[in-house]
Amino acid sequence: MKTLLQTSSRFALLAALIGLGFSHAAQAQVVAASAPAYVSKVSDNVYVLRISNPAQQKGQVQIVRLRDGAKLYQRFSAAPSFGMKLNVRDLVGDRYEFVVTLGQKTYRYPLNLAPEAYQPITPALVASARPK
Repeated sequence: MKTLLQTSSRFALLAALIGLGFSHAAQAQVVAASAPAYVSKVSDNVYVLRISNPAQQKGQVQIVRLRDGAKLYQRFSAAPSFGMKLNVRDLVGDRYEFVVTLGQKTYRYPLNLAPEAYQPITPALVASARPK
C-alpha cells in the first residue's frame, strides 16, 4: 500500500511538472496564433505584412532600426484588414523590427538582415500604454 501511494504521488508530481511545461508552450502558441499581424518572407528582400483589425482600432506599422531607434517606415490605418509588401533591399546589414500597433497593444517582429543571420519571425506582444 505504501509503495502504491509513493508511486501515485510521484506520478501526480510528474504530471503536474509536465503540465506546467506544456502550459508555457501553449501560452506562447496562443500569443502567436492570436497576434493580429502576419509577416511572411516572399524573397530575399521582400516581406509581406498582413494585419487583421476587426475592431477597426487606430493601427500603425513601422520599420525601426534597433541600433538607434530610427523610424524608417510608418503607415497608419483603421481599416478592418490591411497589408503591405515591403522591399527592404536598402536596409541590408543591420537589425530592424516591424512594429505593429493596434489600439493599446504593440507587436514586434524581429528582422535581422545581416547576411549570416538566421531569420526567425515570431511575434512578441508588448504591453504599451500610449499617452493621450
